Amino acid sequence: MPVMSKMREAMPVMIIAAVVLFVLLIVLDWGMDILGTRRNGGPVAEYVGTVNGAKISYKEFDKELNSQLDNQRQQQKDVPEEMQQQVRDMVWEQFVSNTIVSSKMKDWDMQVSNEQLRDVLMDDPPEYLKRLFTDSSGVFDITRYQDVMTQIANYQPTGDTQRDLHMDSMYTELLRIEDNVKEQTMNTSFRSMLGACTLVSDAEVREKFFEQNAKVDAAYVLFNAADVPDNAVFVSDDSVKAYYAAHPEEFPQEPSRKAKYAFFPLMPSHQDSASVEKKLTVLSDSLQAMQDTARRNEYFQLFDSRYNEIETQNDAFLKFKDLAGPRGEMILPTPVNGYTGVVGMQDGFHIYHILEDRPGETEYAHIRQILIAPKYVNGGDKRAEDDSAKTFANKVVERLKTDKTAKFEDAAHAISSDESSSANGGDIGYIAKGTTLPPEVDKAVFSATIGTLLGPIQTERGFYIVQVLDRGNREVRVHDLKMSIRASSQTRQMIQHEAQMLHDRVAKGEKIDSVAAQMSVRVFESQPLSRGTPLLGSQDFTSWIFNAKLGDVSSPKNARGNVIVFQVTDVKEKGVRPFDEVKGQIRQKLMLAKKQDDLMPKALFLVRTLNGDSLEVAPQHDSTIHVLYANNLQPTSPVPGIGEDFAFNAAAFALKNIGQISDPVRGQRGVYVIQLRRKAVPSDSMFTLQKDIIRNSLITQKKSMFVDSWLQKMKDDAKIEDQRDKFYQSNY
Repeated sequence: MPVMSKMREAMPVMIIAAVVLFVLLIVLDWGMDILGTRRNGGPVAEYVGTVNGAKISYKEFDKELNSQLDNQRQQQKDVPEEMQQQVRDMVWEQFVSNTIVSSKMKDWDMQVSNEQLRDVLMDDPPEYLKRLFTDSSGVFDITRYQDVMTQIANYQPTGDTQRDLHMDSMYTELLRIEDNVKEQTMNTSFRSMLGACTLVSDAEVREKFFEQNAKVDAAYVLFNAADVPDNAVFVSDDSVKAYYAAHPEEFPQEPSRKAKYAFFPLMPSHQDSASVEKKLTVLSDSLQAMQDTARRNEYFQLFDSRYNEIETQNDAFLKFKDLAGPRGEMILPTPVNGYTGVVGMQDGFHIYHILEDRPGETEYAHIRQILIAPKYVNGGDKRAEDDSAKTFANKVVERLKTDKTAKFEDAAHAISSDESSSANGGDIGYIAKGTTLPPEVDKAVFSATIGTLLGPIQTERGFYIVQVLDRGNREVRVHDLKMSIRASSQTRQMIQHEAQMLHDRVAKGEKIDSVAAQMSVRVFESQPLSRGTPLLGSQDFTSWIFNAKLGDVSSPKNARGNVIVFQVTDVKEKGVRPFDEVKGQIRQKLMLAKKQDDLMPKALFLVRTLNGDSLEVAPQHDSTIHVLYANNLQPTSPVPGIGEDFAFNAAAFALKNIGQISDPVRGQRGVYVIQLRRKAVPSDSMFTLQKDIIRNSLITQKKSMFVDSWLQKMKDDAKIEDQRDKFYQSNY
């Protein structure tokens, strides 16, 4: 009884802490139950895939996927489709890896004892639990944490139904945490065991220390292979074939695949566009028919709250010049508190409610112009040229006014001397009064009636013919109701049906290119893919291609706003790359070697001529020689002006004495002669200080590389069945 009494006394504190803990666990619940069971349930029937026959539960996969997506949404409100696909791929790879590891741990009878699990949970819990019991100064209150966990674990029913149910759910969540901790502990132990045989020799530590700390300054002369013409050396086909046969290890071929894929864009149909326009047209007609302003505004607001896709309205006034095109044609004649008709724009359909207007400080005019410029050549008579240009301009104006077939845009394009506007039919857009036009033209434009044809107006540049399309200074503030055009469910079903038709025909033996051409569908072919290369940003697609056979056709898959059908067109297994793929590479290598042979005598002659003298005097012996410098060069760093060339670095660091000149060195760019100018070799005492840090770092790297390569090998050899598209196809 005393124990129960103490528990009852502590209950309010315990319940508060437990509720907080419960909420956190719901948010952070990983759902990583490797046994596939729960306290009150059995194995989940549906599965999203298999790895060597082991099923991956859809329920658990979906929980983890939604958890990861929720994390992304906390960072950015809208998670694009491409990112959703990447998250889905990441979670899938995580489940595949965990399934493989769990299977191996079971084979090797690896266990985590209750004592180990208790030690981790009570003394070193996961960070997400620590954070709940960490104060503002960053101190983890382990005593309070252990007290809450103990009370949840040891709780006995009291008869209070609501409290008992609550504590039972808390106990269930505690078991889920145990599952997570158990799996993490087993994974850590498993990785440690895999990497236990990793060794790092003293020589490796010394070499890494040298790479990080040694530096040289060197002067060098490059006898560039690029200076030797390709036709100056000859490489026979037989020598290329002989090299290929003698060095197969230089041409490894990793497994690769190629695929063709047909795109069916999930684009809205004309019916989808008409449906949106009709919906807004009904609204517009209703607004125009209503006489009661308050009722009309209320009706608009109801529609706006339900359908408007613009969450935040821009309260800035639209200037007159910003209202060009269909939007302005609707907005400008509409009075304050009025509503425009339906305006079709590239981003969808709009109705604008005019909230407020005002006269702007600046008046704008929208004009088209033709400039007839006199042509002064060979000291011609200016007056005669002006008269000629004016006469021609008058004829143009007369024709535009009297000939109904004559178009201003065509005339501007054909005869206007103003190249900046002639290509646009003379249209120069909206211009502010007193800013752009010549004074004579500006005065005429801003006093003319809209639609008037002006000119010819004489200026210093020539004679202007101007048409005033619009003019004003009204500025308005609007509420924008926008509805985008999206593919309807019927349109999506139709596109899916077309993709399925292509699949069926290609699966029966027709060529994907010819079928797609008949259906007016574009087909692309991928570059050679490795297992780890996402196709179109999706590892799903690459996995399917690697699990398929040559000629196999995929069911329609959704990604990036398209429905896609794949066909495997090329399969290459691990081995040696075909000769035809590498013969060009071999020929270039052999040509470089022959060019180096041709350059070696010049390099040897330079070394003998210098006879230990400074390399800087080399141009005195041969004016075509240029001395270059590489300072602060490290053993594995790129050479300034050259790039990566291991032969250069190795030769430079092999020189021991300042001023020492190397023998000719064959490198990637040609032949080098190198002289040592400075060499900084770290001391043994410095090595003593750093060697343990370097050794630990190398061990960590080696372990990680070994475990990753082992896991990748297990994945490559595993029989993986991926059925995610059956569950998530509509989301992408």
